[in-house]
Amino acid sequence: MSNLPHQVVRLALNFNLVSADLLSRALPLDFGPGLVFLEINYENLQKQKSPLEPRRPVSAYRIARELRLPYETGRRYVNQLVDVGWCERLDRGFIAAAQGPGEAAVSSTVPAVWEAVGHYVDGLNRAGVDMPVGGFSSPFNVKSRVALEASLHFLNLLRIGCDVFGIDAHDALLMYAILTANTAHVTARLSAADLAADVGAPIPDSQRRPVSAYRLAQDLRAPYETIRRHVRRLVKAGLCVDAPDGGVIAPARAHDRPEIRQGVTAINAEVARFLKVIADITPLPLEEPQAEPVLRSA
Repeated sequence: MSNLPHQVVRLALNFNLVSADLLSRALPLDFGPGLVFLEINYENLQKQKSPLEPRRPVSAYRIARELRLPYETGRRYVNQLVDVGWCERLDRGFIAAAQGPGEAAVSSTVPAVWEAVGHYVDGLNRAGVDMPVGGFSSPFNVKSRVALEASLHFLNLLRIGCDVFGIDAHDALLMYAILTANTAHVTARLSAADLAADVGAPIPDSQRRPVSAYRLAQDLRAPYETIRRHVRRLVKAGLCVDAPDGGVIAPARAHDRPEIRQGVTAINAEVARFLKVIADITPLPLEEPQAEPVLRSA
């Protein structure tokens, strides 16, 4: 029996953590405001038919809803971004500031995101995921558009975690980091044949390696006290347990539930959607574009 859906989940969660690392390196913000900025930037640009169209404002209510944050928390993060010049407040909502530090930071990540997406797609391809063929009709700069769509994929994967575990986007990323740290040493030593033969049974708790809040804070480039507080929240919710010798694990019993199986299906559907969108921008697997379009205003 093939375990391709679970291989896809492993690769998707790893891509999410790589994306979070790129985000934390590029944006000198706490993770909450960083997520909000990424959501605002995508919402501003997602319906553009041309790179020359103005950004479309988005409300603080929509941002909080999309990231599964309490409205007051989302609004506070947006106001912080306005205060430091990363976003602007307009009559109909907020936009990432034109020519602001956020735009420069996002632009600086494009080459690294392109490389990360390339490795991700290669991994999916090697695992046996079908590579769709698209129309290659995007009017946008290829690498920049791939990076924008990668940001949506990152956010959508977090939203799936929010809905599966009943938590917000910050805690969803932390859960992904804990799950990966607990089991990476097991999956790393499995061959491709072993992974393909595995039918997705949870790794026993005895084989899960605990991870400390300190290590998580280092990996996510977040303040230790922030991560420690969020870890305690996950323990209180029953999604993680304290290990006898320190650190936490996400126990198998907490994840052997119908919602988790639905999450596997949802992540696979999101990966398929992402690949189709990227295939409409550039051929898969990714190669260096032959030439980038030069945009000129009328």
